[in-house]
Amino acid sequence: MGFLLDTEVVYPYLFFTFLTTQWILHLVFPFYLCLQDFHVHAFFISEAWESLDISVVEGNMYIIENFITRRAIGYLRPMTSDICIILNESSTVAPVPLELGRIPSHKFEITELGDIYSIVRNLAPDQDPTYALDIVGVILDLGDVKVDVSDSGTRVYVCFNLYDGRNMIKVVCCHEKIALIHPIIYGEFQTDPVVILSSMKPQFYKGILQVSSTSASKAYANIGYSAVRQIWRRLLDQL
Repeated sequence: MGFLLDTEVVYPYLFFTFLTTQWILHLVFPFYLCLQDFHVHAFFISEAWESLDISVVEGNMYIIENFITRRAIGYLRPMTSDICIILNESSTVAPVPLELGRIPSHKFEITELGDIYSIVRNLAPDQDPTYALDIVGVILDLGDVKVDVSDSGTRVYVCFNLYDGRNMIKVVCCHEKIALIHPIIYGEFQTDPVVILSSMKPQFYKGILQVSSTSASKAYANIGYSAVRQIWRRLLDQL
């Protein structure tokens, strides 16, 4: 089985696979696939990733053969598709020349900031939502990098607000994900850039609604995407 697919995001994270009566822990490398505008979550098991003889990079197209499909499970899934694709040692990945066609480089499932409260209000305090969120807006009120030390370990983070022209929400980026916003904060933009933050975790923390980074989170500034253009129009209407 083979499909012409476009990778969108490549990031390592931990994923639990159910096998017979035991939970087996794999280090996997997920990426998102677009096929006729259908958004699918796929991942490599670590052995398959290490055996690749080519580089898989964001935005390139590949022909992928001999993969497995299964029902999507777990929490903080990167998209709402009911299936996912697993690439194992038998899978093959071959690059496709760009001149043969083009699939959009980015695909998101944008959640309006005003809808986040309704998503998390019925969750238990220690319960993760089924899906991680993609959100869009302008970064405001950026704070300093802070360090919290507790019995559970050290937490390095930075806080800011994200504003979409209608609503605002607190955002927390932790540890290595702080580097995601450095090019945005210190970049040379004529106006405040419109940013898409992908795979974010919504939650109440000490009674305050916020979204925080996950291991799969990424940040995109001023990309050619419909949700970005919509925010620009909304902000311009307020001038």
